[in-house]
Amino acid sequence: MAIAPLALPSLGPVPTTLGNMVNTLVLCSAVAFLVIGACAAPADDSSAPAQALGGVARLFEQMEQQCFQEAQFTPEEIRTVVDVRKRATDEVGSQNVNQQLDFLDYVDRHASTPEIAQGIRSKWNAFMVCVGREAAKLVPRP
Repeated sequence: MAIAPLALPSLGPVPTTLGNMVNTLVLCSAVAFLVIGACAAPADDSSAPAQALGGVARLFEQMEQQCFQEAQFTPEEIRTVVDVRKRATDEVGSQNVNQQLDFLDYVDRHASTPEIAQGIRSKWNAFMVCVGREAAKLVPRP
């Protein structure tokens, strides 16, 4: 199941604006450190930056799959998240997807059924907490 590299969906609604800001900052910081660490790896040849970014995408995909399982997403919900994320990225570009779209509203509009959309919504916060936690584990410690 291929994903658009580093096109992370927004956190969606959380109980408070402060909570949303904190969760967003934690996730974005963790992923930024992950990307910086991969790009700063020693390079022996000119293909190293592309390999490093491919490695980051693979790490994120593994982390995402683990978090889908932990949050108990069904196979149909996983397919929907991946397909909707790709569609959103195709529409607005990977750099702008988080700024221009509320991902869960986008899921509501494009999921195959309202039940699939509601299932994703009900598990989304647990999924994002897992992604943030797993990404934080990859950040180098001094």
